[in-house]
Amino acid sequence: MFSILRSADPPRTRNAENNPIKYEGGRSSVTFSAPGSHYIMTHRIPPTSKENGVSIIEPPFHYHIYQDEFFHVRSGKGNFYRGVEKEPFAILSDEPGGQVTASVKAGNYHRFENATETQDLVVDIHLSPESYENEQQFFRNFFGYLDDCKMAKREPSIFQLLVFLHSADTPLAVPLPWEFLGRVASRILLTSAAYWGRVGDGNGVLHKRRVPYVSDATYLQTLDIWIPNQGIEGLATAADSSAGIPTRKGPWIVYIHGGAWRDPLVDSSSFEAAALRLLGKTSQEERPSIAGVASLNYRLSQHPLHPTHPSPPREPGAPVDAARTAKHPDHIRDVLAGISYLQNIGALRMGYILAGHSCGAMLAFQAAMDQKRWGLDGTISLQKPQVIVGLNGLYDLPRFLLRPDETHKDMAPIYDAFTRGAFGPDKEVWASACPTAVDDWGTEWPEGRKVVLAQSHTDELVPYSQTDQMKSHLTSRAGTQLKVQEVAATGKHNELWQSPEELVQILLAVVESFEGLD
Repeated sequence: MFSILRSADPPRTRNAENNPIKYEGGRSSVTFSAPGSHYIMTHRIPPTSKENGVSIIEPPFHYHIYQDEFFHVRSGKGNFYRGVEKEPFAILSDEPGGQVTASVKAGNYHRFENATETQDLVVDIHLSPESYENEQQFFRNFFGYLDDCKMAKREPSIFQLLVFLHSADTPLAVPLPWEFLGRVASRILLTSAAYWGRVGDGNGVLHKRRVPYVSDATYLQTLDIWIPNQGIEGLATAADSSAGIPTRKGPWIVYIHGGAWRDPLVDSSSFEAAALRLLGKTSQEERPSIAGVASLNYRLSQHPLHPTHPSPPREPGAPVDAARTAKHPDHIRDVLAGISYLQNIGALRMGYILAGHSCGAMLAFQAAMDQKRWGLDGTISLQKPQVIVGLNGLYDLPRFLLRPDETHKDMAPIYDAFTRGAFGPDKEVWASACPTAVDDWGTEWPEGRKVVLAQSHTDELVPYSQTDQMKSHLTSRAGTQLKVQEVAATGKHNELWQSPEELVQILLAVVESFEGLD
């Protein structure tokens, strides 16, 4: 569709393992730092010349919908432009006494350029909130595609470029004299063109990032959606509630990330690799279908000791991130709102599996508990899951804090800190918030058919006793009809989602048994 408007793809260069990545015959490069670094990457931009033209690394006017951008010039000199002003708002350089740092808030037009004719501009860049895997994927794909087009002397497809930009929530800035109207026009252009780009690409999966699930959402009241792109010609975006999600066979998988209710570096993108593998395997192999995958964000509690992104910030007078001031029951209320949103757009018609890692496992069980516990009294319309999958989960915080396991005694102060940060000082609140507080799961979760508990014996953060305790609790409750299955996992706490092949196999097995549930 619209193929007449799309350039033929150039031969693609594989750069997934390269760091730094060199472009334009070695004239320019991008180097990625480790996760959690002060700056996530470094760009080297050569001077513009008659022979080589403008470097592909030199960005056009654009803006980030959700992220602030920070710059630090290591060497060279750069002009940094913001808004619709013709003059740079900052000139950064390595000259003695020169300004070396600048920043741009989310939603503001900006671009930067090499200001010299002889010297490379080397600039560190950081985007906040950081989404490490997403940033790597975007910049590798975007610059790699431009470089391949330049080397092949082919014009890049505007649709393909907008697909990349759409995935990163980074519209090009439409050149209108009023920036507000320009932002509106940019969003419309980006969404429309990227939609046709995705439908025509045949890449198998439509991914929409950071879809807000409540009105006036913070950047953490969002979710990611992955669906097979076959048959979505009538769907404007993955989460357009007026168009809805196409009905497909099979359940949805809804994932809740961990991070002790407070880690800003763990978010919905942590499930991306698993989501793509899940949909890839079910489409290419003779396996039961998965209708779609969603990964939820939720507001976080403060983390004053975080090494790179403390909340509240250490700098006096620096603004406090409202999305990182949550207190129980804010986290579970957000999760319920996200699931309700998915239900309202038709994503859960065939049922769903709710999976959670670490504190996300506790949130998954909280989603099946009576809403009155969270002060909602049924105000959120919600279809509860048929299956819950707990992955290296936390289920009984008071039990660990009262009697820490010998293997994890050194974790007790950390548990105490994040529990108080998320739930406050009242230990009765800690106990009542845990799924082990439920006496009758049949009453609170009548839709429940199965629970799968996966736990690694070499988990350095969560002791195996948490899974033992939850399994004992579920199987000892009178009248429960739940099937409880314990599944072995391996590796450290976060390796389950960082290297997701084992996680994918666990979830595929759950999907295969889904149709047979009573």
